[in-house]
Amino acid sequence: MMPAPRAVKRLARIALHRFGGLRAILWSSRNSFRILTYHRFSPDFYPNGQAALARQCEFLQRHFRLTPLSEIARSLRNGEPLAPRTLAVTIDDGYRDFLTEAMPVFERWKVPATVYLISDFIDGKLWPWWNRLSFAVMHTRKKLVSIRVGETVEELRLTTGVEREDAVSRITARMVRVRDRLRLEFIESLEAVFEVEIPREAPPEYAALTWDDVRKLADAGVEFGAHTRTHPVLPNVEDADALREEIAGSRARIERELGRPVIHFCYPNGDWNDETERIVAQCGFATAVTTRAELNRRGADCYRLKRLSAEPGLPREYFREEVAGLHAGWGSGGDRPAGAQCPQSARNAAVPDAAPGLCYAGRFGATWLPYARKLS
Repeated sequence: MMPAPRAVKRLARIALHRFGGLRAILWSSRNSFRILTYHRFSPDFYPNGQAALARQCEFLQRHFRLTPLSEIARSLRNGEPLAPRTLAVTIDDGYRDFLTEAMPVFERWKVPATVYLISDFIDGKLWPWWNRLSFAVMHTRKKLVSIRVGETVEELRLTTGVEREDAVSRITARMVRVRDRLRLEFIESLEAVFEVEIPREAPPEYAALTWDDVRKLADAGVEFGAHTRTHPVLPNVEDADALREEIAGSRARIERELGRPVIHFCYPNGDWNDETERIVAQCGFATAVTTRAELNRRGADCYRLKRLSAEPGLPREYFREEVAGLHAGWGSGGDRPAGAQCPQSARNAAVPDAAPGLCYAGRFGATWLPYARKLS
């Protein structure tokens, strides 16, 4: 016999998906706009990812008005209402599996997309530090490792695959909380700590888009935004010049390669403070997105836009609930006081015509797992 709490959840889900409950929720929130975020699409992570993504896109086309993020930017700048059921799709980081796995599906279902690029990643100067960490932990022969971050020392067991995955999660959680200098020092010590050689170039499963890829995608209607040069947690960057270069330098590099304005910004890890927001505004970005998992209402702060997290591996029912906003509130971030307006620099930013056509756990495709389990 099914335990009572589980039975109640199952009945609630049946009511949502078979008796119109989800449609009612979507209708009641039709005047809020949604921004969806993806990260990875590779079959290495999602063996049936294209088929699953196609089912997600079919649901989005059926229930929402899919629009480029630039249209949302124009609406916020001009104080004009968006059409009901507006939804934009964004993708973080700039992995090449967007081109090979997701883009064919998005084109088939006419899903506009905005991709946020880590510019040094696209330049081939680095590959994301969390992927380098994962590579070191998964490839080391050591069964026990002692790690030091600042004055804190911790021993981690690496006997089983589960222990290694847990070690990656625990170290990553620490890295996003410490000063950026300490994070950089630790990442530079990975080879010595784990006694493993880390390739200079990203392995195929972590490959980035090339600039030729980016230009071709832009010509096909994909919008591109800046996601800093190296993906630090911006409030942890203590050097003012380095902070500005992460934000402004990323934008300048992408604009130089594309030959067109870059008006969208994505805070790494969804974290920001007053100083980072001020620099984003001074750079002339029209929008900036967080990882706070909520819907956006009319008059939303253009530099604190909220996003709902998705991955191709989400269970079908959970994905629909997530997009409906039923799992909102798990992300990070905060809100500006009611009535705050977008700074004038954003209102004056050049917004081109619409193109034709969380949290760190999300990078491992697992953001949804603790919550999905509660509902299964």
